[in-house]
Amino acid sequence: MSSQVFGQASVERKALKSIEKGKWDKAYSLLKEASGNDSVSIHASYLLGWYFFTPANPNFQLDSAYHYSQRAIKAFQNT
Repeated sequence: MSSQVFGQASVERKALKSIEKGKWDKAYSLLKEASGNDSVSIHASYLLGWYFFTPANPNFQLDSAYHYSQRAIKAFQNT
C-alpha cells in the first residue's frame, strides 16, 4: 500500500510542476490519473481545484474549481 501512495504522490508532484510550467494538458491528464486511482484523493482534488482556478489556464472554470475544492475539503474531513 505504501508504494501505491508514494507512486500517487509522485504523479501529483509531476502535475503540480506541470501547472507551474503552464503545461495544462499534461497537468490535467496527470491529475485525472491520480484521482482515478483514488476517488477520495485529497491532494488530487485540491490540485484539480487549483488547476481550474488558475486564470492563465485556458480551461479556467470557477465552478469546477469550487467543485474540486469542496471535494478535497470533504475528503479531508472524513480522514
